[in-house]
Amino acid sequence: EDALMAEFRDWIRAARPAAAPRAVPPSAPASPVRWLVAAAVLLVGGAWLASRDVPPPTDPGRLRLGSDEVECVRPAGRVPEFESFAWRFDDLPPTASYELTVRDAADGRVVLRKRDLFEPSYRPSAGERAALPDAIEWRVRVLEAGDEIGGGSAAARRR
Repeated sequence: EDALMAEFRDWIRAARPAAAPRAVPPSAPASPVRWLVAAAVLLVGGAWLASRDVPPPTDPGRLRLGSDEVECVRPAGRVPEFESFAWRFDDLPPTASYELTVRDAADGRVVLRKRDLFEPSYRPSAGERAALPDAIEWRVRVLEAGDEIGGGSAAARRR
């Protein structure tokens, strides 16, 4: 009987498929190269996800919390004379300036342009006032580093 049982066991062992050899024993630590590859994939994937749909950074010095509209106060409508130009703008940044442009309302020709103004008004000289036509359109732009960050316009006519 023992011989029969031994033969039976040999037959069972031969019939069983051999277990596939393991490349890495389950208790062996992962290769450092695998860790580096995994870290690189995570880093690149994380950077890609972080950069999607993110607006470009804003320079805190150029961040505007107020309105970007310039309120043109005078002259506006019918006036006796164009003695001065005045406007309102919330908090001019320290690196910004105003630009005043006055055009002839009839043909759009620029008749007066003043750049690098730091006060919200301009008083033209007697000669500049005399050169102004009876109907004008004027615009104030707020410029910072060459970019317009605000503006407004008005029209006026001498009585």
